[in-house]
Formats: sequence, C-alpha cells, structure tokens
Amino acid sequence: MKGFFGSRLIAAVLLLLPIVVNRPASAAPDPSLSTCEFPEILPEVKRQLRFDVVLQDGNGPIEGMVVNMHIVVESGSLVPGQTMDASAWSNLEGRAMLMFNGILGDATVHLVSDAGGVELCTSPSYRVFTGPKLALHVQPKSLPSCGSAPTYPCSAFNTSAALHSGYNVYLVIAQQDVSGIGVSDLIYGIQYGSGLGQVSWTTCMSALEWPTGDWPASGGGIGLSWGQCLRGTVVSDDEGMQSVAGSFYVYSYAEDLFEITPNLQYPYYPEAVFFDCTLEGHQLRFSDDQVGKVRFAQGGNLSGYNPCPGNAVVPPPPPPPPPPWGPDQVSILLHIGGVAGPGFACSSAPPSEQDVVTRANAASDGTARYYVYLLAAPSDSSATGQRGINGMQVGIDYDVDTPGHRGLFVNSWHACSELEFPGTGWPAPSTGNTITWSLGNCQTSPLVTAGYFYVTAYDASIMSVVGFPPTGVVKAADCGGAEFVLNQILSSSSVGWISMGGGHIGPDTDGCNPALEPCDQVTAVRPTTWGKLKQQFVH
Repeated sequence: MKGFFGSRLIAAVLLLLPIVVNRPASAAPDPSLSTCEFPEILPEVKRQLRFDVVLQDGNGPIEGMVVNMHIVVESGSLVPGQTMDASAWSNLEGRAMLMFNGILGDATVHLVSDAGGVELCTSPSYRVFTGPKLALHVQPKSLPSCGSAPTYPCSAFNTSAALHSGYNVYLVIAQQDVSGIGVSDLIYGIQYGSGLGQVSWTTCMSALEWPTGDWPASGGGIGLSWGQCLRGTVVSDDEGMQSVAGSFYVYSYAEDLFEITPNLQYPYYPEAVFFDCTLEGHQLRFSDDQVGKVRFAQGGNLSGYNPCPGNAVVPPPPPPPPPPWGPDQVSILLHIGGVAGPGFACSSAPPSEQDVVTRANAASDGTARYYVYLLAAPSDSSATGQRGINGMQVGIDYDVDTPGHRGLFVNSWHACSELEFPGTGWPAPSTGNTITWSLGNCQTSPLVTAGYFYVTAYDASIMSVVGFPPTGVVKAADCGGAEFVLNQILSSSSVGWISMGGGHIGPDTDGCNPALEPCDQVTAVRPTTWGKLKQQFVH
C-alpha cells in the first residue's frame, strides 16, 4: 500500500509541473536570419574585443550551438602567438559572445563567423597595428616649423640627413587608433653623439612642459601635457591617425644618430610612454622597435629607422669617435720577425716599439718565410691610470697567394694569449679574432704579444690590421674595470700594416708602425731617421 500511495503522489506532483519541451538544435542556422554585430572601427587593439553573433533558423533562436570566429589576415602580419580563433555556445536567445584579447600586428584583417558548418557573416576589413609609433621625420629647416610638419603617412617619413646643414626633425605619434581619442601626455627622452652641434626643441600646440637633464641635451628628457588633448588627423585608411608633438632643430657637424629613448629621469617608465584622452587615461608604451631614429651622414644617404613600415631593421648606434692618434693611445701593429725555434716564438717578439720591423723581402721560390707578430702597445687606463691591456678584437687582411697571382701565404696562426675566440675561417683574409687575458693578468709590457702568423711571401704583398667583422672596428680592453670590456675603439691611424717584397698602400712600400706614427697618412715621401729606416728591415 505504501508503495501504491507513493506512486500516486509522485504522479500528482508531475501533473502540476509546467510542461517544457526543448526544441532540438537545428542542423544548421540560416545565414539570412542570423546576425553578427561588428563595429565600424576596431577599438584600441590592446584591449579585449567582444563580438556578438545571434543564431536563428525558421523556428527562431537556436540554443546550445557552438559558434566560431576566425581572424583572417588579408595583408601584413600579426604578432606571433596570439589567439586567431574564438568559440562560444549560443544561449536561450541564440546569442554567442566571442572574445579576443586584442589583435596585435601590422596588418589588414577581417573576421569570419560560422556555426554548424555554415558560414554566417564576414566583417569589414580593419587595419590594425602593434600600437602607436613614436616616429621621427627629417626635412630641411623651414619656418614656422610646426606649420611645415608632414601631412603624409608615417611609412613615407624620411630618416636620413646630410652633414653641415640645418634640419627640422619632427616628433610624430603615428599609427594611432582612428577613433580619434587623442593624446593627453607624452614622456620620452633623446640621445645623440658629439656630431650634432646645435639641438633645440619647439612644442607644437600649447602644452605644459617638464624638461629634465638639461633638455634638449643628449640623455635629457621631457614630459608634455596637453590639457585640451592633442588630437591628430587620419592620414590614410592604412595608417590611422597621427599627431605632431613638436619639432627639433638640428645642425650636424659629423656622422651621428639622433634617437628617441625613455626619459631616464623618470625611473617609473622604462619606455617612452603616452596617455590617451579617455577618462581612464590609458597608458601606452613604446618598445624599442616602435621609436624612430635619424641618421646624419656624409651625402645624407644612410637611413636611420622608421618604425611605421613594420619591416625595417633597427640600426645599431654608431660607435663613439676614436681618440686622435698619439703616443698615449692604444696601438695594434704587426712586426716581421725571423723564424724562431719551437716553443720560443711567443717570447721572441720585439721588446720595444723602436724594434718593430714593417718591411721584408719576398721570394718566388718560397724561401722568404717569417713570423708576423700581432702586437699591442698599451695605453694608460682613463679610469685608473694603470697602463695595460686585457684584450683586443681585430680583423686581418692580406694579399692572398693564388695560382696566377703570387702573394702572401699564411701557413698557420698561434695564439700567445690566455684565451682566443677566432671567427669563422680565421686566419683567412677578412676574418677576425677576439684575444683576451684574465682580469688579474693585466698585460703591461711596452709591446704585448697577442700571437703570430707563420707566413711565406712569394711576391709583393701587404698584411694589415683591419676592423673586426661584422662591426668593422678595432677594439681594445684596458685594465681599468672589474670585468672584461672592449671599451676602446681604435682609429685607422692606430692600426698597422707590413709590406713584403714591395707591397704597397698608395705609394708607400714601407709598412707602418702606429706606435711611432699615425698610419692613415700615406705620403710619397716620409720624413725619417736612420734609426727608423733600420727598423723597417729584417737584419
């Protein structure tokens, strides 16, 4: 009985409940009845993006179906690793909310949605960027400077300038979102070398300024605040909006690189940064590949760096100018010595710079064999006053002995240092080597022996110290620091060469010892003394 009445009670309760019949999901939605909500323009690319899709068929909304959305790249490229697809279930109203954590890149894209194997809709094309760029554009000086600012897209900006001329260098916040929000604040710095003799700054559109570090000196910075919001203009559909923040007047005397940096006086901002004009004041930072550089060079034919095309290579900063030649500067030189016995070659280098030999004979029968020593004449460290050297980084070049053109044949190379890091192919012509001693073993002798080449001179040829590939410069490390640093860059006057069998540079067949005279001044007749004349020949 108990079971009977229990069953009757359950049945009665069921009769009182509303009857709900779920319509099974359709095999596919109807694209003509379904909708996709795409914005006319994309919001700021670094923020989360939401797209809504509503599924319907002839019977109404479709619940419980997976909706997909895909980012399709039409041109350009997106930042690797970001999500290109999103999925979500449709709710009771048939609505699915699909989310992307921004779309980053320099590309034109559109979005495509589908569900149940049916393509539903396609968005308009959107131009997206990795974010705004802090670009530089250089043009010959004009007045007024702000009124002559560029109005064409950033990708066409000029980043090269000649020497001995005055230029306006415009600072432009380019490739902004086309929503027209604008810029409220900008914080950045600048850097350049001694080649620029005059640099001044003009802010375009009234702004509050907070200069630091003797602005606009190199290493200085500035904070700018536009109370009325600095708005820009849309220069093209492909490149968004750009705003001219101001203009530098620059006059160059020597080759140099003018570049944007973080404001080093503001440690809270490790990158250049700007804030938009939203109530929240969104902060957007410029990475190293998003800031511009202008190159000043003879002839004005060397490009700096324009971040807007998205495919440029950031140039390295130019090395600081080497010190002028003098007896207190480091010299790297070559000495021609006789062939010493095994085990004694490193100790058979000349004891002083006056004993260096830079000229020898050649012989087609292969009997003119020599040890050619790679030597350094150290200088006093500017940091400690200690005379010495811990290492060098050099290249080597010579007239190769080849069939049909006799010259110099390098049989072998032997290092006399503690460590070496030879480049590929060393000691072939136009290759390099980094040669070092430990920090506690500062080399202080008047001539430091880095190593020697065993060579055979068959005919007229030269061998010279040249720049280390791929940097193109010769460097030395002094003994003044707590770690190994190639902190001295040598000029061409401070590196030597030797002559075999009358090999010559210009009219000069004597070779050159930079510890006694600069080696970039080749003259037909060189004043000399009997002592210097004797040192040019192997006895």
